Amino acid sequence: MPSKRELIGNTPPSDYPWSALQWDRITAFVGGLVALVGLLYLHPMIDSQLPVWAERILPAIPVGLIWYGLTTWRWQTILKATAGMTAGNLIAVYVL
Repeated sequence: MPSKRELIGNTPPSDYPWSALQWDRITAFVGGLVALVGLLYLHPMIDSQLPVWAERILPAIPVGLIWYGLTTWRWQTILKATAGMTAGNLIAVYVL
């Protein structure tokens, strides 16, 4: 009697190399979109309850995730750039 492997065969179900996909970037992009939609949806409800500095920090999170998902840059570079944009926003809030 043939084994299951002989009946099914040794070929994978598809020839697409699924391991070649960069799942961390795909997950970051989808997570950034979900965070952005959630932030836009919840902003009118929690706007008056957030301090000014939190309103400036929260939008940087989805921007950084989407940016990482769309580019080939390293995550450290995206994190530094996003932190720089957030710091610039905070300085603008307290100086201007």
